[in-house]
Amino acid sequence: MSMLTINDYLKHRKVQLNVVHPFETVYEGIKKLSDLDVGALVVMSDGKLYGIFSERDYTRKIILKGRTSVDTFIHEVMQTDIYFIQPDQAMEECLSVMAKLKIRHIPVIDEKNKVLAFLNIKEVAEAVIDEKENSISHLTKYITGSSYDFDRQPRVQKRDMYFQTSLEASR
Repeated sequence: MSMLTINDYLKHRKVQLNVVHPFETVYEGIKKLSDLDVGALVVMSDGKLYGIFSERDYTRKIILKGRTSVDTFIHEVMQTDIYFIQPDQAMEECLSVMAKLKIRHIPVIDEKNKVLAFLNIKEVAEAVIDEKENSISHLTKYITGSSYDFDRQPRVQKRDMYFQTSLEASR
């Protein structure tokens, strides 16, 4: 069985690059993060990648430093040391790289330095897990003649709970 490459994954995914310009304000960047419901944006201008802007940049470089988001530009706080992955690399390798580097987002850049996608660790992990489940199912079917059902309901429960502090409880 061949491993799922990033290129294979991108063929079946709606690719949308969420971009912010280096001279937009941090406020505008945070608004985009919120509107798009994402944790990071690629910082680009004229098709060139300059950095990555994330919620962490906002909390650590704006809030904790006493700066304001309306008076600070993205280029002042963005991450400029950018790790990237290439489309011919395996998704499993991408996950390994992200885990080792402790990064949550990684751009996919081709040999012409074009940004093809911006992946987050959740979608990479899900793709790797899906690939593993598919392999297990094929092997199980080969060995036993029947496949394992990964779509069955997981044994995970969620409850909305309200915990009172001892102070509230004693009122």
